[in-house]
Amino acid sequence: LIESILMGIPLPLIYVKDPEEKCTRENIMKIINLAYESYQIEILKKIELEEQQLADNSQLSSNIAVKISILENNIAKYKHESEMQKQSPFYKWKMRISRSRAEGKDLFNDIAKNLTKQIEQIRKKLELIKMNENIVNKVEPLVSKNI
Repeated sequence: LIESILMGIPLPLIYVKDPEEKCTRENIMKIINLAYESYQIEILKKIELEEQQLADNSQLSSNIAVKISILENNIAKYKHESEMQKQSPFYKWKMRISRSRAEGKDLFNDIAKNLTKQIEQIRKKLELIKMNENIVNKVEPLVSKNI
């Protein structure tokens, strides 16, 4: 900052949009000019230190903003992954098991009973099909003779 002042480079007032900030910077420039004219190096060093601290705080705020942005992105990513997992068959089974337990039921026992019942129904259908085949096999020669 002191080097830029000594080189005649003013603080970038044209880039400041906030009227209060612009007024503050103009006042700082007035103090700097007075301190420079009266060879008060300590005041110039103090202003430089304050400006450096402000810059450090600004950098810290910027770093925090970046970290917050990264955290927000990670949260969104994890929410998406969580939603995707909720669509998976594994998660659906987990939820079925949890609901069954909450209702005091044994899900796997119920599934086994249901499968046994379905197998028995299929066996009965197969028996009927076999019986029909036997009837057809017995009737077919008789029909063939009469034709």
